[in-house]
Amino acid sequence: MKSQCDDEVLFVQELAALLSKEHSRHQRDMIVSWIGTDAKKISAAIYVLCHHSYRDVQRVAWVISAVAEKHPELVAPHLKTLVLRLGRTPLPDAVKRNIVRILSFVPLPAEAHSEIVHTCFGYLYAAHEPVAVRVFAMSVLYRLSGAYPEIKTELKELLELELEKMPSPGIKSRAQKILSQLRKPG
Repeated sequence: MKSQCDDEVLFVQELAALLSKEHSRHQRDMIVSWIGTDAKKISAAIYVLCHHSYRDVQRVAWVISAVAEKHPELVAPHLKTLVLRLGRTPLPDAVKRNIVRILSFVPLPAEAHSEIVHTCFGYLYAAHEPVAVRVFAMSVLYRLSGAYPEIKTELKELLELELEKMPSPGIKSRAQKILSQLRKPG
């Protein structure tokens, strides 16, 4: 008789094999379909994210991000692990980008808010961070500013400063959209 542990090991092995085939949107979408709404398979993906090779970690982060967009409830139980993963350095840019992207639309548990705010402000202040990481960090901070109005002032000032620096189109667009929302009364 197969145990739950056997299933999890099998899923990790199957996922690793799928990740090794090719790196393409088609392959990512195929893996997302393979995961479907199976909590054990998303757990296997989280395991790969935390314990596998650099290449697999980057690829599976993209997969988890796509699953989270379709089924945020599947990824929500793993948010603590994802936030802890953000704290590990060095971390591939693709992993940072995808985890912060996940944080922009998955329900965030209150106990993780402080760490998320700290991490996202850190990314936003760091000019060397990739544009996509900084843009998603803006979105997460704006999202959390509803629960923590005290961060609105710092976020607003930081975004205004960014706009003065001749930012990339991605940063400029997101900063303008968020500033527009922050300036609305109420």
